[in-house]
Amino acid sequence: MVSTSASDVRAAGGQDSAVSGAWAGWGPVAGIGFVVLVVASAFLDNSPNANDSNAKWTSYYASSAHQVTGVLSGFLGVIAAVALLCFVAIAWTRLVAAGRNGLSSLLVPLLGTLSAVGIGVGFALGAVVPGGMIFGSMPEPSPDVLRVLNQTAGPLILVAGMIPLALAIAILAVQARRAGTFGRGMVIFSMIMAVITLFAFIWFTALAPLIWVVTVSILLIRRPAAVS
Repeated sequence: MVSTSASDVRAAGGQDSAVSGAWAGWGPVAGIGFVVLVVASAFLDNSPNANDSNAKWTSYYASSAHQVTGVLSGFLGVIAAVALLCFVAIAWTRLVAAGRNGLSSLLVPLLGTLSAVGIGVGFALGAVVPGGMIFGSMPEPSPDVLRVLNQTAGPLILVAGMIPLALAIAILAVQARRAGTFGRGMVIFSMIMAVITLFAFIWFTALAPLIWVVTVSILLIRRPAAVS
């Protein structure tokens, strides 16, 4: 269990001029929004497995209901990527406001951007075919093309998106510790979540970054003065 006591999130010491209270307050909203949107997007995506028959792939994308859910899944996933970027950027800005300055700290927003791009492109790719069929009267591609697009979207999200996020989590934890805003327990928890996130291509491990984002969001909600 991660403590939310003052030992884990400490006051920044009066250096809050860099972040307005209103802007800082959007960090937790973006973080929790990211988790909700990712879960909703994953729930809507019920596309066939790669080893399913050609007939199953064809019938799935021929269904207007599946086309709509495919577009919604992609749309929610892209918005989730934007929310993640906002969360990482605001969390990093709060650390800067707490006294952690320097070019090295730019790694966090850079990695957050790379993660958001990977996740956003992956979800968008999954919506290309259903979106084209709904809005552009595109004929249904062959099952092989559908498989390739579907199998490419997964690695973009779970590898290209999660590896930068894992590094961002680890670096952010170190910077927060140096700034005095994270305690030892929160740093250890973050490092564990970062390592697990590296293996997000194994399905259940993809829950790790979601758990970390929710935990940090709750900490920021409960102790806004510590980092704002």
